[in-house]
Amino acid sequence: MRRSIFLLFALVTLVSLVSGQSNDCPKVYVVGGGFPAPGEPIPYRVIIEPAEKAVGLSYLWKVVTRDGELGMVRGQGTTQIEAPFTYDNLTAMVKVIGLPDGCPNEASEAMSIDRGPVATNLNESRGNVSKFPESIFDSVRLQIAQNPTALLFISVSTGKSGSARSKISLLNRRLALKANGLDGRTKIVTSNRKDDKITFWLVPAGADFPSY
Repeated sequence: MRRSIFLLFALVTLVSLVSGQSNDCPKVYVVGGGFPAPGEPIPYRVIIEPAEKAVGLSYLWKVVTRDGELGMVRGQGTTQIEAPFTYDNLTAMVKVIGLPDGCPNEASEAMSIDRGPVATNLNESRGNVSKFPESIFDSVRLQIAQNPTALLFISVSTGKSGSARSKISLLNRRLALKANGLDGRTKIVTSNRKDDKITFWLVPAGADFPSY
């Protein structure tokens, strides 16, 4: 009988200790992400509640995408970090070091970025336009025809093979856009580069034109 009473008392004491320890544990949250502008760092911070329990703590951060961990995280070891911008979905995770034994010490925040429509590089070719294989122009015409709301954007840079003006004239003839009813959906620009390159882009509705 005494043994049973002792075991019951020990069990009640253990439950009380565990319950008391759980009540003493602070809550850990990660907040941030939001909607950063392209190229801007993505901020995150950890919140400890109640705040008075955050004294003497340190923080180990990790930011991951589907392809793995991101480097160059600013603020490692502190309550606030800045992750490099990415168009990928990412998750910021923190491990809080210095909490009482048995207290949950990890938290995370996931973020999904919708990059919206973007231009697609169809082809890059260097040299004399007259020597480009016909397959390049067949493919470009097919892409623009199959995407009726998209525009064809062509960047032309100068080089040994001729002036930008002569290249543009050759492009118009070889693409035969007017004959195919596609001339109103094409924008040809001259690049400041001197790499003797022609770049063809498919630009869907709502997407920005590529830099040239």
